[in-house]
Order: sequence, then structure tokens, then C-alpha cells
Amino acid sequence: MKRHFTKSMLMIALAAMSIASGSARLSAQSTNPTTENVIDTDTQCGFVCPQSNIGWAKWSSAYDNGYEDSVAMHASGLIVDVHSSGLSRLTYTGLYYRLGKFDPVAGTVNWGPSHEWVPTTVDGSWPAVAITKEGYVILTFSNSFTKSSGRLRYYVGTLDPNGSTSQLIQFKVSNAYFDTGFHDSVAVNNNGTIAEAHEADGKTGLWYRLGYLNAPGAGDFKIVWSTGDRGIEYDSGVNPHIAINDNNDAIEVHQVPGENLLHYTRGKIVNNRITFTNVHPLYMGGSKDPAVILLNNGNVVEMHASNKQSSGYWEIRYRTGVLDPNVATHISWSPTTGFTGGYADTTGGICTNGTYAVTTAVRGGSLFYTWAIVP
Repeated sequence: MKRHFTKSMLMIALAAMSIASGSARLSAQSTNPTTENVIDTDTQCGFVCPQSNIGWAKWSSAYDNGYEDSVAMHASGLIVDVHSSGLSRLTYTGLYYRLGKFDPVAGTVNWGPSHEWVPTTVDGSWPAVAITKEGYVILTFSNSFTKSSGRLRYYVGTLDPNGSTSQLIQFKVSNAYFDTGFHDSVAVNNNGTIAEAHEADGKTGLWYRLGYLNAPGAGDFKIVWSTGDRGIEYDSGVNPHIAINDNNDAIEVHQVPGENLLHYTRGKIVNNRITFTNVHPLYMGGSKDPAVILLNNGNVVEMHASNKQSSGYWEIRYRTGVLDPNVATHISWSPTTGFTGGYADTTGGICTNGTYAVTTAVRGGSLFYTWAIVP
């Protein structure tokens, strides 16, 4: 029985597709001195050139309203989407989550209803989400609208990974404070290691944390931060996004403050620390809002907004990469490639179950998604 589209079928299908314009679809720094002199250009493949085109499907119609979107995906294909609700912070109506199930035969995500998890009365921005192999869901958010007063909080709940998209997250920990800071990103691997990265409150630094759920089998879902009570500073920048795999590899991408320059850094999780190197190469200019996934085979898929149009929208683009086994600081990148018809205000999130990837984007207060088979 045919279980999914092949890559060749995807490429043929995509070549025949055209994307309708309008609101229904998307048609529309590092302060370390070593980073300023290290540039990974589109043609700098390194030891191997990664697959550059992974055949993203056409963008969906809008599946929800909101902004500041993030997604996580379980091996079963269950997706957790979190976002700020409203058209912008001026019309903020809380933080919401929504469950979806990826159908590889139909090539669609079947979405359930949206549910509020942080009410309108609580300031909230930049929600992020990760899901463990057991179906434990970790949700984080900035408890403020501005960086100067940034406070970070988390929720932990449970889901049935094979359950319906109408199920509710059963929260076990709610609104727990864990650090000062702003605009964080969270990831978890199948070893149970939680990685989190965030901007400093009112400063330019970037900080990370490592942790784990204390004893979820015994009903204790609190996060124990193995890096200690404070995060560990590793760079300077904004809009950080972190990814880890089951081999304890880690990568992080971020934007230079006040400029549309993107940097990355590689590291390894060893003894409750990430051994980020002191080389954080510039890999994209004229771009913003990066997000990234890291697979167990060492492949990387990164997305960002680039090439701002006269319409005010940005082109959503992506790059694939491979961790260089010979140079610990290096990722071999493909050229940048645009999503067909992918013009939006900002990127959203990107997630994978190891076979498929789903990515989202925000345009005009609406959320859209596309998907592909990962390299």
C-alpha cells in the first residue's frame, strides 16, 4: 500500500502548481570578533554539498489567525502549534495552542480547534513548544511585550500522541517562572534533554539552558535545569532558534541586532553543557527571523525571511545543510531557495518527526503551512 508521496512525485507535482495570490494563500550579530571574518557563502559547500531542493508542497490556505507562531511534531505525526492570538500586540487576545495531524497520503495537516492557554489578562509573546517521545509537551513564553521587562515562563502537559486533534493538553505545570529574558526557543530530543535559548532582558546577550523533566513517570513534571539556576551566555544577538538531535549535536541560529544578518553556531551537549565554539559564522545577509531543525543524520533545514518586496512582504526562503564531521565549527550549506509563492510578514516555526518537516509563516494576521520530506 502506498504510504506517502515520493520525492520525485513531489517535484513533478510542484512543477505543475501555481499559487493564488491574496490573503487566502501565501503568495505574497554576533559580538565575537572571530565571527565577523567567517562567512559561509552559498557556494561554500565544504566536504559535501547537501540536497538543495527538498520539494516543499504549495502553501496551505490559512489554518488559523495569529502571529509569533511555533510548532513541534511527534513521531506519530501529531503537531502542536502555539501562537499569539490577534492581529498584533495592539489587538492581543492571549496565547493559543492547536493540535494537528499530518496525513502523508493526502499531504495535508488536519487541524483541531484552537485552545487558550495563556489568557488575555496575562501579557504574553513569542510562545515556543517542544514535544517528547512520550507525548509530554513543553510550552514557553515571554511574560511581557517588551524586552526590557522580559520574564520567561513555562507550562508542561501531556498528550496522547496517537489521539485525536480535539484532545486537550492536560497541564501538570502551569505558568512556572524560570528566568529573565525574552523571545526564547525550546527543543527536546529522544534522550529527554531539553535545550532552551533566549535573548537577555534589555541587553544584547544570548543565553542557553539545558534541563530535563524531573520524574514525569511519578507525576513530577517540573523542569530541572542541569545548567544551574542561571542560563549560560554564548553570544550576542536577537531572534535565537535552537535545535538538538539524539546524538547530542546542537545548532543555533540568530539575527544580528539592528541588522538583517544571520549567524549560526554549532556545539555538542557534554556534561550538562553545550560546547558551543567561539566561531559563529555569518551565513545569510539581508534576512531575518531564522528557524532551524537538526536531524539525526546530521542534516539541517533552515528557513528565514529575505529580500523584502516593494509590497512590504518578505520572501520566505530556506537552506539545507550538513554538519561537517571534519570541522566542528562548520555547516556545509546549499544555496538559498525560495518557497513557491512564499511571501509573508515573517516566518513562523519549523518542525520534523524525522521523516517529514512542516513549516509555518505569518501573513496579515493569518497562519499558513507547507511540508516536505526531509533530506
